[in-house]
Amino acid sequence: MSQSLSFMKLFVSGIFLLVLLSGCTTWVKPGATPIERDSTLSQCRAYAYQRVAPNLVTAMVDPGGYQPGWRECYNYHGKTRCRWNGGFFVPPRYATFDANRGSRDAMVENCMFVNGWHRE
Repeated sequence: MSQSLSFMKLFVSGIFLLVLLSGCTTWVKPGATPIERDSTLSQCRAYAYQRVAPNLVTAMVDPGGYQPGWRECYNYHGKTRCRWNGGFFVPPRYATFDANRGSRDAMVENCMFVNGWHRE
């Protein structure tokens, strides 16, 4: 498997995890205030960033390539006229993402659970 393909799979998995976790849920703990939640969440995020630093990776998300030309025909005064539209090159596209984001997110979630919080 090519390296860019494995990075792309990791990128898509990270996006899926982000969408899954960013739904309409929030951290709750019986008797706790939103300020306590925000404080604990900030501490957990700081801990996760200390343990797992960002690892920015650039990967090809679209290889690009040559788009072939095409013929376009139309009627003009009862006669069919055709013209050729030349092809063109589409350059590859790249995206940068944090390869360690999933690990950090898991550490934050674990830290919140350890501190008595759960998602609702």
